Amino acid sequence: MGLKNAVANALSFASLAGLARAKGARSESDKDEEEDKKKDDAKAESEEEDAKAEDDKPADKDDEKKDDAKKAESEDDESDDDEKKEKAKADAGERQRCKAIVAHGVKMSVAAGGDLAPVIDACMLAFDTDVSAEAAIASMSARADVAATLPRKATGQALETRMGAEAVPIAKPEAGKVDASDPKAIALTVIAAAKKARGEA
Repeated sequence: MGLKNAVANALSFASLAGLARAKGARSESDKDEEEDKKKDDAKAESEEEDAKAEDDKPADKDDEKKDDAKKAESEDDESDDDEKKEKAKADAGERQRCKAIVAHGVKMSVAAGGDLAPVIDACMLAFDTDVSAEAAIASMSARADVAATLPRKATGQALETRMGAEAVPIAKPEAGKVDASDPKAIALTVIAAAKKARGEA
């Protein structure tokens, strides 16, 4: 038996190194080693199976937890998406409501000859309240109908018309001047002032 065969017989991985055991070179120590090796392998396999079983259980629980977490996240994402869609829909509805109210106010302003009061009222109803567009439009229309029946206040144009009809007196520098040396003229001026104060003149 050469060194090569001795190494091949001693090492279990000799076949991997290209060394083959000599035929019939099995000794009792080799048989004992094989039995020990089988026992060790069986023990190692049972330990590996136990470890795998333990790993599988928490992994299953972890997987279930992860799956539950993923489902919850996807539900949260879906609910967030639903909330975003609902909010966008509500915002679009609110914009439409404000647009309808303000547009009606502008139409009323144009019909009133450029008066800005209907636009201001429309903006207040649109932006400061939650009144529906239909109710706000009905309110503005009713207000305009009532305002049309009320008498108008005098405006600057009406004052100009009234003042244009009056003759403007021309002021002279000597008009109403009384001669201070004439007692009769002074007496007439005092009497005229008294009549004017009593409303007689």
